[in-house]
Amino acid sequence: MSSRQGKIVRKDKMAYERKLMVYYEEEYFQRYKTTMKYALDLDDQQQKSRASTFSNFRKDSELCVLAIGTSNGIKDAGIINVLLSSNNCVQYVVVDPSKCAINEFKHTSMAKQSEGHWEGVKFTFHQKTIEEYLDDSRKTKEQSKFDIIHAQHCAYFFPDPGQVFLGLYELLNKGGLLLNALCFGAWERAAEEMAKYYPYPTMNCNGSATLRQILHRQMPDTNIQYFSRKFAIKVDECFKEESSDGNMILDFILQILDTRKNTPDRQFSEIMSFFKDQCCYTVDGELLFDGDEEDIVIIRE
Repeated sequence: MSSRQGKIVRKDKMAYERKLMVYYEEEYFQRYKTTMKYALDLDDQQQKSRASTFSNFRKDSELCVLAIGTSNGIKDAGIINVLLSSNNCVQYVVVDPSKCAINEFKHTSMAKQSEGHWEGVKFTFHQKTIEEYLDDSRKTKEQSKFDIIHAQHCAYFFPDPGQVFLGLYELLNKGGLLLNALCFGAWERAAEEMAKYYPYPTMNCNGSATLRQILHRQMPDTNIQYFSRKFAIKVDECFKEESSDGNMILDFILQILDTRKNTPDRQFSEIMSFFKDQCCYTVDGELLFDGDEEDIVIIRE
């Protein structure tokens, strides 16, 4: 047994049951929302560039969009608004395995439409993994085709990312685009470091650098473009033991449920040293987690 600031901690296997966030849907969703409260978008130009990319899609008929791993739809709101500025009718198909996320997105969409917004959007929700959705799609005689497919920060959970993106590419109409947003740099380093302590049986820990290699190997003749963007999360709270928000942010970034409580003292100290020294930087006295992202855009010609 040991003591951390007067608290008795048992050093046995049961006390340190290793819990991956991916197995705890409600807790994952709660920690995601908390983390986003501390997120800073440092690259408005990239956001404008993304909006410009989507605004180029204009159709006289219905514009079809497949949104994967949307969580509660917060990041989809900007996309939907941009699409409606150029299109009167949008079919928006949502695929996410989280019941919590699907329910909250449904609530948001109904609230928006009751207020007179998003009236031109027809939502369809599928609570399933993208692999399940693709399998179901292949079984139908007429597959749905999409003008836009976007997957934001969910490829980490694809057991075989290359096969998933090949399947998604086949669902694109000619001239359509597939946008995938992934972390690179610090977030990728953090995932690799945590895998030493907590192996991820259902996560591939691939950031954009790894996915680039996979796509070039499996889709060598495809038009692929890359757009990096600055992103950061305020993490001073993560170093305050009693901070509820800080512990939730730490759990989400490291993808371990109750990281501080479930990790032995020595390992936790090593993890926090790595986290601060290798994944964070300071601006005006505030500690920021370097969560830079990259948009990988695949165009079907």
